[in-house]
Amino acid sequence: MNTKTLKGERDEEYKNRMGALEKEQEEKIRNMRQEYLDKIKSAKNPAEKDKLLEEMGKRLKNVEASLVDEKKRQEAALQKMLKARQKKNVK
Repeated sequence: MNTKTLKGERDEEYKNRMGALEKEQEEKIRNMRQEYLDKIKSAKNPAEKDKLLEEMGKRLKNVEASLVDEKKRQEAALQKMLKARQKKNVK
């Protein structure tokens, strides 16, 4: 196998795995947002709704920040693994 073919395969696998990770992260955020929206709908008074909205905003910011960090770690680990696999296949 030549290195161009291996690089193409590596790039394709990287793209697929990162796409799956992004979908998973979007699903987490969507589920959390829906959970809060359901709580807000069932809240009785405006003060409770405001409290829940504020809590949702803070929690979403924290979760999004942690997901960005997780994505960076996953990207680095995936690149390292794929490059190691490519080197092993070239030898």
